[in-house]
Amino acid sequence: MEFEEIKEEIISILDTEEQNFIFLTGAAGTGKSTLLEHVKNQVDKKKMVVAPTGIAALNIGGTTINSAFRIGFDT
Repeated sequence: MEFEEIKEEIISILDTEEQNFIFLTGAAGTGKSTLLEHVKNQVDKKKMVVAPTGIAALNIGGTTINSAFRIGFDT
């Protein structure tokens, strides 16, 4: 699939009245952040964008998973 096809498929999934979740994964340098920015700009809904690490969260303009769901670091 090409970038535009994937983007349009994600937008169509999110463009419903239902609550939806998208798990975006891939190797480094494959365009995940770029795809996410395009989708965020085209979907006019409340959204929570999370990433596993602080650097990844900064790159996508979101927060870490732990911060978003208030998961502490206690054992």
